[in-house]
Amino acid sequence: MQTRLCGVLMFLYLSVGLQSQSVGLRGGLLFTDFESSQIFNNERVVGWHAGIWTGLDLPLNFMLHAGLGVVQKGSKDGISENRFDLLYLELPLTMRYEIAPVFLQFGGSVNRLLSATFSTIDLKDLLDQMDYGLHAGVGIKLFKFTLDGRWLLGLHNINDLNNDVIKNKGIVIGVEYVF
Repeated sequence: MQTRLCGVLMFLYLSVGLQSQSVGLRGGLLFTDFESSQIFNNERVVGWHAGIWTGLDLPLNFMLHAGLGVVQKGSKDGISENRFDLLYLELPLTMRYEIAPVFLQFGGSVNRLLSATFSTIDLKDLLDQMDYGLHAGVGIKLFKFTLDGRWLLGLHNINDLNNDVIKNKGIVIGVEYVF
C-alpha cells in the first residue's frame, strides 16, 4: 500500500513539475510534539524544514503545489528534558485557493524517516520508516515571497515497538521564495 501511494505521489510530482509555472525554495520553523495515549509529559520542540517546490496554476484561482524537503519533527520529555528528534524526507502535495494576495491551503504529505534519536540513543529501528499526514493553513503572497502557517496532523502510528499509538502533530511557519 505504501509503495503504491509513493508511486502515485511521484507520478503527480513529475506531472506538476513538467507543466510547472512556478518554482522556488521553502524553509521555516516547526513546533511539533506527539499525539499519544502513553506519553503524558509530552512537550513541543522547535524544528526546521527546508526544500524546493513547484506549482501549477489551475482554473478558478486554484494552484497545485508540490515539494520535496527535509523536515525535523519531534517532542520533548517534560520530566527528563530529553528530546525526540525525527528527521524526515518529505513529499507534500497541497491544493491552494487564492484570494489575492491571501490563500487557503489543504493537502497531505508522505514522509520517509531518515534518522530518529532520543537524547543520544538511536531509535530509527524502533519506529515505522513511513509517516503520512494532513496539513491545512493560510498564507499571503508578498512580491517574490510567500509567508504561511500550517497545522499538521499525523495519520499514521510511527511506533513499531509496542501497542502505544504515537502520531506527529504540530504547526509550521514557512517562507517561500519564487524564482
